[in-house]
Amino acid sequence: MAVQVVPVFPSRLAEQSRVVRQLLRSAARPLTASQVAKSFKGVGEARAEELLETLVILGQAREVPAHGGYTA
Repeated sequence: MAVQVVPVFPSRLAEQSRVVRQLLRSAARPLTASQVAKSFKGVGEARAEELLETLVILGQAREVPAHGGYTA
């Protein structure tokens, strides 16, 4: 059985934005802040939520209230 490696969350904001946008684009359905946080090592749900909200404000993601998550 293969071990799934969880990537480390980048320390720089620009790189954080890039990897979260990539994750949202590749997801089959909208993701919650909790799901985003669990996709990386070293980031909490509160930080993931803050970054998702920032991406929405910048027009690089959108909130999908019906699914309780975000997409890009």
